[in-house]
Amino acid sequence: SDFGNYRLWIAEDNVDEWNRRDRLSNEPLDCTFVYGDFRAIYNAGSRYRGSYFARSQYVGSLESDDPAAMVVLFPADDPFLGIDRIKLDGLEPDRDPTLQREMASYWIAERMGVPFCHQRHVHFQVNGTTKGRLFADTQHPSSEFVDCWFPQSPEGDLYKIDDWYEFDDSLFGEFNVEATLRRFPTSGPLDPTHYRWNWEKKSHRGLDDDHSEFLGLVEALNTPDDRIYAHAVDSLIDADQWMRVFAVRHIVGDWDGYGYLRGKNMWAYRPEGGRWRLLLWDLDFALGAGSHGTSASMYEVSDDTIHRMFHHPRFSRVYQRAWKDAIEGPLQSSAMDPRLDRIHTALQRSRIPVDSPEVIKFWVAARRRYLEGQLDRQESDFALNPSTGIDPEGTAILAGSAPLEVDTIRVNSEYVPLEWTSDRNWRIRLPLQSGEHVY
Repeated sequence: SDFGNYRLWIAEDNVDEWNRRDRLSNEPLDCTFVYGDFRAIYNAGSRYRGSYFARSQYVGSLESDDPAAMVVLFPADDPFLGIDRIKLDGLEPDRDPTLQREMASYWIAERMGVPFCHQRHVHFQVNGTTKGRLFADTQHPSSEFVDCWFPQSPEGDLYKIDDWYEFDDSLFGEFNVEATLRRFPTSGPLDPTHYRWNWEKKSHRGLDDDHSEFLGLVEALNTPDDRIYAHAVDSLIDADQWMRVFAVRHIVGDWDGYGYLRGKNMWAYRPEGGRWRLLLWDLDFALGAGSHGTSASMYEVSDDTIHRMFHHPRFSRVYQRAWKDAIEGPLQSSAMDPRLDRIHTALQRSRIPVDSPEVIKFWVAARRRYLEGQLDRQESDFALNPSTGIDPEGTAILAGSAPLEVDTIRVNSEYVPLEWTSDRNWRIRLPLQSGEHVY
């Protein structure tokens, strides 16, 4: 096969315990992990992984061919490919018979310049039984992930964005509360306990219960005064990176994540002394596999704070610039189609039963046409309005329009503070010295 082979060997008593205990247990059970036919790692641990929604649907026993997602943990002194755990996923073959959609979504993220999870197709067996058609070994946000993407500042704060679940005595999920950056309470000092479950601060090289930086983020995104809102947000987040992450999720139609219609399946990282970044995770409702359609709005979002960002001229421009880059880059058939074909050929060569990726190509082409139409309606050339206002204090007000590519404006070779009054219109306040001025 062109793909790696992962095998777990688990003793009978641990198999019995695995099948007997509740599927929500995160306690790893002892196993031996074998890579190919040349390396064995003893005293590894394994368990099911995934949310309550996913695990409640696991119906087979450990040794069945049920493609249940699993995690394998390795001894500290015997890592696998340099890491201490891997996350294995069955690729939802009923929803995505091409076995390519999530990988293609991460590739779009890569081409748009945002951190993405590397995903590798592998064969996976437990006690000799092949699980599913094919599995994916998917990199996930962790200390190892941070080392890859933020090597200059690996000691920052790492948060997992997820549901807050509550259960009854039978471990049946009673309800879940989705993550949001709204204020809790709505007035007065913020209550950090309200955010602990939805914004789970990971140990990341040591335990730290200091949530002050996170609470500062909440305050900035809820700045009531529109005149200082954009500056407050810009000072704490990498706006271009956030908007590109949100754009990727909306472009592929994966509604099941933060910044779209669910408060989960995303991570946040704040480098020491730096601005907050978002990290994509779990894009398996994408590109037609349970996703929204090709004409779905790019502005659907469940969190009011992100809705405000989407519709604020400063951030809306950055957001639209991100999807314009996608239109002109990874969504082009000349870029994506050959990659889909190469992977499909490799799957066929290894006799993996998969559907043709043509359905993905058609979906992406339709999505690209829709996005092009949305941007074409709003495009404008760079222009300076013919009249200039002067306020009583001697400040000139220059105004005009600009295409998405424009991010800064210089006057007399000097960059000046720029205010966006709409998606395409700008305004500059320019203090004047006494005398005559020409523009």
